[in-house]
Amino acid sequence: MYPSPRDLTATRFAILLGLAAPGCVTDSVPPDIYAEAPESSRERVAESDADDDPASTPAVESAPAPGAPASGLAPAQLPPDPSAPAPANGNPAACDLSGSWLITQRTIASGLGVKQRAAWWFYYELEQTGGDLSVTRGFVCGSQVFPVDALSAAVELDASFPALIANNSHAGRRGTVAASGDDCDVSFERAIIVLGATTPFYTDEANALPTLEQPATDTTPGWEDWDEDGNPAVSLHVSGLVEGSRYTALRASSEWNGTIPTAAETFRLPVSNWGQEEAVLGVTAEVLKQTGVPDADRSGHFTEFARLTPEQARGDAATVCATVRQLAPTLTPDANR
Repeated sequence: MYPSPRDLTATRFAILLGLAAPGCVTDSVPPDIYAEAPESSRERVAESDADDDPASTPAVESAPAPGAPASGLAPAQLPPDPSAPAPANGNPAACDLSGSWLITQRTIASGLGVKQRAAWWFYYELEQTGGDLSVTRGFVCGSQVFPVDALSAAVELDASFPALIANNSHAGRRGTVAASGDDCDVSFERAIIVLGATTPFYTDEANALPTLEQPATDTTPGWEDWDEDGNPAVSLHVSGLVEGSRYTALRASSEWNGTIPTAAETFRLPVSNWGQEEAVLGVTAEVLKQTGVPDADRSGHFTEFARLTPEQARGDAATVCATVRQLAPTLTPDANR
């Protein structure tokens, strides 16, 4: 017996929640120490009387401006002062990534011939000491999965966002930045996101994700009803060719590193390595048990950064993340399509 077209369609359909954890660069211009001294500080030639012949007035040599070199060379002609301190770790001001950032990570998951795109939204406040980066305030603000082709699906998990934000701080994530010619080499260490299960216990990748028989208690870790809908863990609401829900606990990981241009207001970093583990605790249709893996085409996996002004990132975590989700399609358009 040959399978019906409906059966073939269901076989090809996959719910591929490609979730992965997680600057614009502005120049800081030093004071112009070689600017011409104010006119009031220069020695002037005394004015001759109106009746004097200008040609007979003796030439008077101006004294050097305060701090001017005694060599007679213009400042631009002088060799660099070897005693002057070098920038920390060799990083010029153009590689300064300190400040507030909106970040969108884009990944593609594939399986059974179909693909889906996942967007993760983040807010990071970065502190930089020399070439060392540290996330002093870091929120995982939400995620959504979008279809790439007609047979894939959209996945929405908005109801879990408050618990996602509360349980997945990225404060303390570290990175590095170093000048490389006219560019900057940037790297962020591996980071983890956990959905629907006790953190920080399941942030440790040595601990297997919980089964349906392992709900969390006051004393033991396990799955948690993050969206408070009476179903285990997080409910992924699927729409498209097939509709329904999958109840899942998930752990995702990723690393970012690459070379970025100096003085850019937005830029990309490749997602150099990412993956996920998922414990499917229940579904409303058998086809929704299918999951995906990172797509082999690495060009689809990247993060896009945009620097925020202080006014764009005011308030508590929920308020900041609401702003991030609103601004992300405009400030990081490539990662959001």
